Amino acid sequence: MDSYQRLLDGTDDRQSDYVKQSIQRFYTEFVESIRDELY
Repeated sequence: MDSYQRLLDGTDDRQSDYVKQSIQRFYTEFVESIRDELY
C-alpha cells in the first residue's frame, strides 16, 4: 500500500503509532462489516 507508506513517512514518530493503530482499527472494522454482510 503505497499511500499508507507515504502517510507514515509524512507523520512524525510520536504520531506514527497512533496512525498505524487508527488504520488497523479501520480495516478491522471494515473487514468485519463485510463479513457480516456476506454471512
